[in-house]
Amino acid sequence: MDRNKRLKLVIDKGRYFCKVIKNYIFCRQDKTCPFCNSREISEIMNKFFFIKLFRCNNCSLMFRYPKDGVCNQYYRDSCYCDEPKIPPTLPTVLELTQLKSQNFKDSIYDISDKITLIKKYIKEGNILDYGASWGYELWQFINEGFSGLGYEIDIKRAKFGEENLGLKIIHDSKGLDCFQSGFNLVFANHVLEHIEDIRSVFNRIYKLLKDAGYLFIFVPNCSDIDKEPWRKIYAFGQRHCIAFDKRFFYKNLSSLGFSIIEVKECMWNKYELMVIARKDKTTGILI
Repeated sequence: MDRNKRLKLVIDKGRYFCKVIKNYIFCRQDKTCPFCNSREISEIMNKFFFIKLFRCNNCSLMFRYPKDGVCNQYYRDSCYCDEPKIPPTLPTVLELTQLKSQNFKDSIYDISDKITLIKKYIKEGNILDYGASWGYELWQFINEGFSGLGYEIDIKRAKFGEENLGLKIIHDSKGLDCFQSGFNLVFANHVLEHIEDIRSVFNRIYKLLKDAGYLFIFVPNCSDIDKEPWRKIYAFGQRHCIAFDKRFFYKNLSSLGFSIIEVKECMWNKYELMVIARKDKTTGILI
């Protein structure tokens, strides 16, 4: 990364920290859980004193405080595309040509391990890549016999995928409304940890899945973070407003309309948590 981009990142992080301090000291934000609105919370740990991680004693969700809302804006900003070693970085034309020629194999965009796992449960069908970035994951799924589309809030990356990979990537959630009960599979790969209002996300996914459709979630593994505090390095901060562990999914997925198949750390990466579930109309969804 060149000097100007590094400076831009430093300035961005400085602005973020200033917003954190402002919200912490002056705005007096409420500390209710963003999932269940409970006020029964406990502080687990903090970063630089002001950035805190709370756990809800009711639903067990761990969330970052202050809840300043900058994480969503961060993922719309160009500085995110410039960060090194982050898969959604936009490749050059030459790089993309090379990546496509090898189906992204052995690159930072390679999700072949996850596709192999998923095909043990469902070998084909219509997929929604929820948080598709510029479509490198969706492109690999389609090459493995799936059909479908992506959803990505960042217009720049969505358009890049449409123009350079020939994919359909929706950037407005309202654009998903016409696909209710339209997908056999929803794939959310390191997306949910960036979204504060995850209840609305689960409700949307429930409506988009066909009956008994599959939901595959991959998030950073924050299980036992209270016993292993070093996990806070990746658990919460500017990029991650939610920290997930097994306890939250086991406690809440059924009330959201899903039956659990598996919740465990990934075999290829113990710092990654994998959730496999199916839409289950018998559980009843709580809006």
